[in-house]
Amino acid sequence: MYKFALLLLACFLVKVPYTFAFSGDPNFEMDCEEPEYFSRFKKVQCEVSNKAYVPPTSSWSYPVALIMPQSPGPHRIQLKMSGFNARPYAFCTGLDFAKAGFIVVKPCAGHFPDWDMHKVNGVQPLGWWGWYRGNSNSMRIGLSLTRAGIEESADIAGGIHLEGASYGGTGAILQSMMLRQVDSWWGELIAVVHANVPHTLFVKNWQNYPPVDVAWEGYDRKGADVETQMANGSLDDIYYRVNGSPADVSVIFDTEFFELCQRYTIACFGTWHAAGHNPVETGINMPFNALYAGPDMDVRLDEMLPIFTNSSANHWGEERGHYNLGLSWHQGDYFVDNTEGVIVPLRYKAHTNIGGGVPDQPNRATFDLTIRRIHNFPTVVGSRVRWELGNHASGTVEVTKEGEVSIKNLTLATSEDYTSLVLTSVSGG
Repeated sequence: MYKFALLLLACFLVKVPYTFAFSGDPNFEMDCEEPEYFSRFKKVQCEVSNKAYVPPTSSWSYPVALIMPQSPGPHRIQLKMSGFNARPYAFCTGLDFAKAGFIVVKPCAGHFPDWDMHKVNGVQPLGWWGWYRGNSNSMRIGLSLTRAGIEESADIAGGIHLEGASYGGTGAILQSMMLRQVDSWWGELIAVVHANVPHTLFVKNWQNYPPVDVAWEGYDRKGADVETQMANGSLDDIYYRVNGSPADVSVIFDTEFFELCQRYTIACFGTWHAAGHNPVETGINMPFNALYAGPDMDVRLDEMLPIFTNSSANHWGEERGHYNLGLSWHQGDYFVDNTEGVIVPLRYKAHTNIGGGVPDQPNRATFDLTIRRIHNFPTVVGSRVRWELGNHASGTVEVTKEGEVSIKNLTLATSEDYTSLVLTSVSGG
């Protein structure tokens, strides 16, 4: 009865938009030109003043390009962070990386326009998009996000994507922690971090290295330490997609990152390979370039966030491996959060013939699931919630945190189809 009522309500579910107040520092200037139009996209070229952070003998403004579809939207915002060797003027002034459905924001990295100009006592600072001559990177990124957010087509409620590879991938992870320290509004807007071939645990692995020490000055690095920030709950609402290689000699790709995701219940999907500083390894059958582990997944700040942990289908190989591969949900009409209950369609699809000594995933996977950001279904701490996974498993759990329900030891067999996990109140049934 209750399951039928939930399915019926799903057909008529109307999403209530979130509202946000825009943020920014009036002491920072941002000048933007009139839009330049192309066939399907338009570009707005801006400059951010950086007077407080440039070397004392120099002065310039930092370019940032905003590339957006000409269609009415809504369009989510993606902050694209450059690699170290990206040509400074071309990256933050060009039309590349345009993406349907997204307003793409491309700021210049802190070492713009020339690394040699930033020397301090003969040492060239290496910030990896983190702390760089004060909070320069965070301020310029945040102000650029504010500028993108005032576009009429901007989908602020869906949240911001931070994305990059190598230097930029490291920066995407770092700024997911550091933005909120400059302005909490910016930090709370981050929904997705997509980091390719990054340093995964930058603070842990880069102590006492002069170029980093110069760039990071006296910054308290706990603010950018992954374990510290996961443990204190700052990253609870972010989904991390991280891909790289333990064999990489350009960065330190430490798979402990995924162990921390599991320990602190953070939404993560990880793949790693033996091809060094490359996004993929030829001949290995894993979705290295995929943002999500399934074709129907999405992550939006204004919707629930399912989090998989302790999957029996993970492979923790030293050379090649994966975390949460095969587990996904369907963010369609039956992804429901209303006053009557919750529905999350779940799927486990085993990957086989991976190669490189990585075994086939098992035909069945057991895992724990936490559903975070439940906004409409009542989740009073201390109350009990009934769960049903299809027709073959059910039980009750106690709510220990408002807006969140956690269930241990769920099991799914490999399948192309989805099985609905349904939550209802014990008192209602």
